Amino acid sequence: MAVQNNLSLAGGLFILCIAGYYWGGFAKDTPLLTDAPDNLPDYSISDISGTQINEQGQVVRQIQAKQLEHFAETDEIHISSPIVTLYQQGQEHWRISADKAMSRQDNQLISLENNVLAQSLQGSNLRLETASLTTEPNKHLLYTQTPVVVHSPNGEIRSLGLQANTEEGTINFIGQVRGTYVVPKP
Repeated sequence: MAVQNNLSLAGGLFILCIAGYYWGGFAKDTPLLTDAPDNLPDYSISDISGTQINEQGQVVRQIQAKQLEHFAETDEIHISSPIVTLYQQGQEHWRISADKAMSRQDNQLISLENNVLAQSLQGSNLRLETASLTTEPNKHLLYTQTPVVVHSPNGEIRSLGLQANTEEGTINFIGQVRGTYVVPKP
């Protein structure tokens, strides 16, 4: 008798699960609603160019992009084809470009994605290439945990990631660092 009750209970639960599955919409094709207000930006700007200056009137950074979209719900900014120029003491110091970027926390954290290229504009002629790069502009920090290649006139360095401080001019390579160096001819 106990076995029969357990089988009846299991069968009843099975039927309820199947009915819930179909009535609950899990088996139906429900398209994503891309026109929902939550998925639309509250504003969009094409072909932008902007400059930020400090209290002394010196340029801190400039940005150019094909398109910028702001999403109020998440307070995120999505940027297409950004080119960011960082300044130090009023002079161009680094130029960073990517296919896309996302800014969060009132521009305190900027994530660059796809074909990221950072190039020093001061005499060192350094060029950094990676798939993604995160920057904290107010702290002068750049970092990534994706493979990186740094080119210089005398060679290149490859690493699984890096941390850099643009104000101090330091770069720390993280994991499996390999490099070549050619001694310059006098």
